[in-house]
Amino acid sequence: MDQIYEAALVPERWVDVIHGLVQIGGGDTGAILVLNHGMKPRGVASSNMTARMDHFLNSTDWMTTPRTAAAMRLLGLGFEPIEEHLTASELEHDPVALGFREAGLGWQLCLGLHMPSDEVVAYTIERQLSRGPSQPQDIARLNALRPDLARSGLLAARLGLERARGMVDALNAIGLPGAVVAASKRLVASNQLFNGLSPAVIALAGGGFALADRAANAMLRQSFEQLASGKPGLWRSIPVSATESHAAMVVHVVPLKRSARDIFTGAELITIFSTLDRAKAPAAALLRGLFDLTPAEARVAQRIAQGEQLSDIAQGLNLEPTTVKTHLQAVFRKTGTRRQAELVRLLSAVRIGDEPT
Repeated sequence: MDQIYEAALVPERWVDVIHGLVQIGGGDTGAILVLNHGMKPRGVASSNMTARMDHFLNSTDWMTTPRTAAAMRLLGLGFEPIEEHLTASELEHDPVALGFREAGLGWQLCLGLHMPSDEVVAYTIERQLSRGPSQPQDIARLNALRPDLARSGLLAARLGLERARGMVDALNAIGLPGAVVAASKRLVASNQLFNGLSPAVIALAGGGFALADRAANAMLRQSFEQLASGKPGLWRSIPVSATESHAAMVVHVVPLKRSARDIFTGAELITIFSTLDRAKAPAAALLRGLFDLTPAEARVAQRIAQGEQLSDIAQGLNLEPTTVKTHLQAVFRKTGTRRQAELVRLLSAVRIGDEPT
């Protein structure tokens, strides 16, 4: 019980809660899923079920399994053998059941709890097929913890939302627009400066947002997909070109690694917007941070912005011309530009100084 309430404060502890529920309920594996009516679930599983959970979340199984709808129907019933709430045909064609059988599993208990966000939290306990279904006394022990699981889940959701609000409010205090984003791409929290970024930032149905700059928006979508897939290099700085209605910006996409298991709020990343205008141009030292450039790449970018030719840059930096070209290609890739003219336009709002690197 202590672990259940501790997990509300420390999201990483939910794995310990799952292991405890598995032990109390006489199971072999377990998981927690957050279901939201047609949207991709969020979830965390016991260590021996992590690979199967990843497959479930990253395949179409969560859309085709009848277990999702069954979990929605189990609200208020306590831990229930989910097989009793599925037809023989559903069990036969259920992709999750097929995966379970391949792993030697065949019995599942499920507790569905309704959250104020209209989402459903499903706690599941799986048992080896050869061991037979869960015993009544095991189910009774699990159901004794139902009120605690409900209270802890509610507390986790509220505290997670407050943490997200605190992050973006802190950014607001230092003049930076920011928003915390879930894996589903919906906004978890945003500050007043972010809300004032229109028309550069467009609100989408379902609580998400997009960038009006198509090239920048494509890079933003790609960053979201990379984060969702768990690939390395999960952060990025995305340039947004200036228009008549707004100054040039850089959008920083930063994963919230400690929130990876904070499934109750779904917070996955924070987006921070740095506006580049002549009235508030960043110092030269910030150029590397804004675009993730190496010191050598930043020196080349500075000189390109100052109008120097590649041959002059090579001579001035005592580099081979091919090396300068290599650095320039890296700068193009990191700033989302393709030609020197585009790069100069992007950096024209940044006051380039002669600060040593």
